Amino acid sequence: MVPPPDQRCAIIERHHLKGHFGINAIESAIRDEHIYWVNLRKDIIEVIGECLTCLAFNWSKTGYHPPKQILPTAPGHHAVCDLGTLNITSDAGNNFIMVYVDLFTRFTILRALPDKEASTIANELKSIFALFGVVKVLQTDRGLEFTNQLVAQMTQQLGIDHRLSLAYTPNSNGTNESFVHITKRTLIKKLQGAKQQWDTLLDATQLEMNLKVSRLHHSTPFAVMFNRRANDFENYTNVDPNWDNSVITPELVSAQYHKVNEFLIPALSKRIQLTQEKDNARFLKHHHIIHKKFPIGRQVMIRNVMKTGKTDPNFIGAFTIRNYTTNGSYVLVNQANNLLSRDDPTSHIKLLKVNSTTTDFEEDDTDFQEVQSIINHKGTNPTNYMYLVRWKDQSDEEDTWEPAHHFPDKLHIERYWARRQAITSSRTIRLPQTVNMRHIPNRQERYDHKRARNNAHHITNVDHSTSTQAIPINHTTTRQERYNLHKSRRHQRRAANNS
Repeated sequence: MVPPPDQRCAIIERHHLKGHFGINAIESAIRDEHIYWVNLRKDIIEVIGECLTCLAFNWSKTGYHPPKQILPTAPGHHAVCDLGTLNITSDAGNNFIMVYVDLFTRFTILRALPDKEASTIANELKSIFALFGVVKVLQTDRGLEFTNQLVAQMTQQLGIDHRLSLAYTPNSNGTNESFVHITKRTLIKKLQGAKQQWDTLLDATQLEMNLKVSRLHHSTPFAVMFNRRANDFENYTNVDPNWDNSVITPELVSAQYHKVNEFLIPALSKRIQLTQEKDNARFLKHHHIIHKKFPIGRQVMIRNVMKTGKTDPNFIGAFTIRNYTTNGSYVLVNQANNLLSRDDPTSHIKLLKVNSTTTDFEEDDTDFQEVQSIINHKGTNPTNYMYLVRWKDQSDEEDTWEPAHHFPDKLHIERYWARRQAITSSRTIRLPQTVNMRHIPNRQERYDHKRARNNAHHITNVDHSTSTQAIPINHTTTRQERYNLHKSRRHQRRAANNS
């Protein structure tokens, strides 16, 4: 049977609402009713593409803009810095590892830190700059240990261009993230059970990483940084330090400096560029590339980077593209036309169906108000709940009943149910930050449970000759104790009847 065109959308929506299943399930269900029309699958895709519930929870392939890699010019010009941790406090009181990498040479500096306070980070950076010289560009993430007033003043006074990677996007600082992973992986292999002494192996790990041939320029970072090979681990006590009788003159030093700057560094730069081109070609081959930017005014959903549980949506929104940044990320606004607190890369964005391609941002007829709290609800199940909303800066006379789909963010609904669960419970419950109502026993509760379990396994045998059995005060009788007591009393009754 072929239905009329004006009824096809209703048929698809009727089957889609039966569980929000996918394209194949809906198509099979419609065909099972002996219904079919041309472009059935295409119509199903269009209907599902407008379902915000499916868009929020279903994973879909996101795209990437063509990759951009930093091409450093010389050693000591561009460096990246980040922190790593093994979640183990060492015997010396250290908790974090500072990983400082020179982008050109891949020379790595590792420092053990007791904390990540601003003064600690600034002192370590100052020590590195005093030893290896001030860099031109320092790239870090947006952690508070790097984005504070003390570090900002230090970089400003030293004339360093402090660049920040995009929030919640580790691949924007991929080099340092990779070296943090290598550092922790190498340390873990060398601990041999002595976990609290990881900081004593940090210097050896640093040397091993700097003697490892880098894939970027096919040389060791130590040799590229210092223009010489590192000494092997041999016995040099009997070696004549003056075996080379050549005299070092200023002309020889100048010639060596000219050789490094005119031949060695350009050759290494060319090799680095070739390696990066191969990496870009591999990335373009295995990823979905979007060459054109998403148009301004399009509605999108973004990845939920603050997801804390399985019931949280994978994507949130909808948002509208307001502008672009110089690095290619997107500036978004919410439905109230307020700017989002962070910029988002292309890989975090899911493009919605074309519903508004206008580029002006004049307010539409929709009235957006800020929710103060949810007071009550009515309905029989979550699919038809209505919530009584108290609006911010409004009196109780302005309270209205709103369905769940009127809330762009379900945070207020989650808080409401968490508060109601805490109120209706017979025991005092602190309102959880993650709105997770599962009770986690504390230390005292775990101790009491363990003690009761141990007492149950050490029950003394009941003496059948006694008429009664003493039960400790405040002791909960077990099943075996009740059975033994009942058996003893039954024997006593039989003996009395026989006599």
